[in-house]
Amino acid sequence: MLTNITITTTDLKAVTPDIETYLFPDETNFNNQIAIARKSVYREVLRDYRLKNPADSLTASETALANVKDLTNTPNLKDKIVRQTIAEIFRTNRMLELSDAYKDDADLITLEYHLDTDNDGVIDSDDEINTGYGFSFGR
Repeated sequence: MLTNITITTTDLKAVTPDIETYLFPDETNFNNQIAIARKSVYREVLRDYRLKNPADSLTASETALANVKDLTNTPNLKDKIVRQTIAEIFRTNRMLELSDAYKDDADLITLEYHLDTDNDGVIDSDDEINTGYGFSFGR
């Protein structure tokens, strides 16, 4: 589930420098919050993929998504996971307004990813780049 996208405390600190002050006394890292955020973003990617490939079974979709990678120049998935993680950290600390602000920030990031069909780490064609849903107007 997007395990090839690495998120560290340093990534969180780049967005919110004092984030470590929100660790609970029995915590040493934010791995639980990162896992929750990663799962949430994975669900968005899965929903997007299933909308574009309705004939695929759930198993086929999950197999295809095992090769999802972030784009090199614009790491949208990583940015989305980082902001979702910060939102989760603030939510668990009962700072709901800040949590909502970071959740909204994450929701504004366009869902773009590299579906590496041949698992070579190289974007071979535009077919391997998926741009997710975004704002649309009209019907």
